Amino acid sequence: MIESGMAKKRSDLLVPILERLTEMILLTRKAFNRQKAAYLNEAETIRSRVERGIESAKADLQKVAAETAGKSQALQLQNLLAHVEMIKGKVADLVDPVQKQIAGGLLFSDKAISQTNFLFDHEAGIFRSLEDILVTENSILVNYVNGKIDDMARFCIEFATDHEARLIEGLCQPQAAPIFLGILDCIRNISHHQKEILRLLQE
Repeated sequence: MIESGMAKKRSDLLVPILERLTEMILLTRKAFNRQKAAYLNEAETIRSRVERGIESAKADLQKVAAETAGKSQALQLQNLLAHVEMIKGKVADLVDPVQKQIAGGLLFSDKAISQTNFLFDHEAGIFRSLEDILVTENSILVNYVNGKIDDMARFCIEFATDHEARLIEGLCQPQAAPIFLGILDCIRNISHHQKEILRLLQE
């Protein structure tokens, strides 16, 4: 179990980054629903802040590792930050398929729109729960969020299967297929790293 002082350091470093990643998810969702690329530009601006926050956290952790006897705890924080950085990349990658969908005027079926919104909304909820876990260290919440992350991975598989059926039935544009699948791939990757974060928090 991480000591209380290091736990506060962990939440102080990571919660602001996760809050901004949540903002990026919600702005990308808003761009998708309103078909306005301006929201994606806002998300890109926030990404720059996230990247600066990550670099600042890395520098801070290097100092902690050099000064504290608990080097293993500093290493755990560095590992957590590495997964947060990977998540940042995948959240940023969500911008690209939505940008292409807007620029190309590509239509999603009603079902695909509903599924995309479902994924964005639930992903934002998982980020908020991760923020709470970092602050409270609530083991019940950890188990709950673990289940939610597993659900997200399962939904991505189900939605990909649904999408294939819609393509066969001619219910969606073939040009929209790689965009929808790109969104699913980003969400799957985000879920993987969220799962790793929870694993590290339980060590």
